Amino acid sequence: MTVQQRDTAAHADTVKHTPFARSYAAAPDTVVKTVRYPVSAEDYEALSERSVPIAAELDDVLGEAAVTVPFEPREAEPGMPVAPPVYDIVVAMTIMVLYTRMLYLYKPLLPSVFKAKFYSYTARVLAESLDVNIIKLTDMSSLLLVLSLAPALCAVAGSYGLGGERYGVSDHIMPIALAAVAIVALWRKLVVGIVRGASKSYMFFEALRLNDKLTFCFWGLIVTPVVAVTAFVPHDMFMVLRYAIMAALVLMVLHHTIELTKLFIRWRVSFLQYILYLCMVELLPISFIITVIQKLETL
Repeated sequence: MTVQQRDTAAHADTVKHTPFARSYAAAPDTVVKTVRYPVSAEDYEALSERSVPIAAELDDVLGEAAVTVPFEPREAEPGMPVAPPVYDIVVAMTIMVLYTRMLYLYKPLLPSVFKAKFYSYTARVLAESLDVNIIKLTDMSSLLLVLSLAPALCAVAGSYGLGGERYGVSDHIMPIALAAVAIVALWRKLVVGIVRGASKSYMFFEALRLNDKLTFCFWGLIVTPVVAVTAFVPHDMFMVLRYAIMAALVLMVLHHTIELTKLFIRWRVSFLQYILYLCMVELLPISFIITVIQKLETL
């Protein structure tokens, strides 16, 4: 017996003990043929007809321990889209461009803004300054704060599961947050203008306007880069940085309330008028938006 014949006999003996052997035994008319490529028309027809045994089953092919496992496609986790929504990209890029432009144009004035929140003398100098760049800086920083509050609120809402899937709100939460922030800003401006015209206290409301602009400018310089960074970090890092956003928002609210209280005390405004101002200007629009969100969640 030659080496080739011995190998052929060993291969045939191996095939007898494989799971495929039972299938081939059960189907004696199975075509077993050596095929050379390219395949001819006759070979293709023969392979198509009986190339695989009809009696072959799962346990014959894979063994008696084989089982069928149903496959279910895995759905994406809520709040984690495959690609960032276009709203987030547009807002993040707008914030980055405006913030970079502000730093480039008004870099020498930034230390004065920070000092003004800790030294009353610097705040008075800035308030009495006729430099147009101070006004432009405070306006641009306040605008950046308004734009940054929208993604900050989205991060807070996502942390507490307030985005929701109902009515596709989770897909459009960024423009909803932008609209809410814009409504609050316009409400404050409208009510303050009406009260200022009715009370004729122009000096007090001018001091109030300058105080708010310096406060919002100060926090715009701090909150904006924190929010902008979170738009370009991985999800795991974002889960940590969101707490920095929450802390910045809490500190901003506390600082604004303290500065507002100090201003009303300095101008000797009555406590009742102070409470009315807080309720009408600061708390009413925010409480209204929170009430609307709670009503939508219960629908």
